[in-house]
Amino acid sequence: MLVISNEEVRQLLTMKDCMAVLEEAYMERHHQRALSRPRTDLYSKIDDETYYVFKSMEGVLPKRKVTALRLNSDVIKWNKTPHGIRKDKQPLADGRWVGLIALFDMTNGKMLAILPDGVVQGFRVAATGGLGIKYLARPDAKTM
Repeated sequence: MLVISNEEVRQLLTMKDCMAVLEEAYMERHHQRALSRPRTDLYSKIDDETYYVFKSMEGVLPKRKVTALRLNSDVIKWNKTPHGIRKDKQPLADGRWVGLIALFDMTNGKMLAILPDGVVQGFRVAATGGLGIKYLARPDAKTM
């Protein structure tokens, strides 16, 4: 099993690769050949404005013979702003990551890798936005 750091992810993962794999996974999900479930968020009240939140989600991509589980642990506060109430994650982990991804081989059940979710999550959000632009922008669009 590989134990991969955020720094290694940052060095190895490219946006082009991330977009290609996500596009493949979304298409497989659309055609019901890949599986996922909605994210589960468990909220536990700490005080009137602060909550501990434990999140989990998983997906199965048979085409690549992999399954992934993502866990995330956050402390959040609901803050009143001039524009309404805002959900703010609290930076209480001294800059350390608070989530992880476990990747499994579907052919034998073994864990392939474990890695923090921080860098991967940033890539995933940006790549999903890029795919949205690819599929939703007018063909003649020059600016966003």
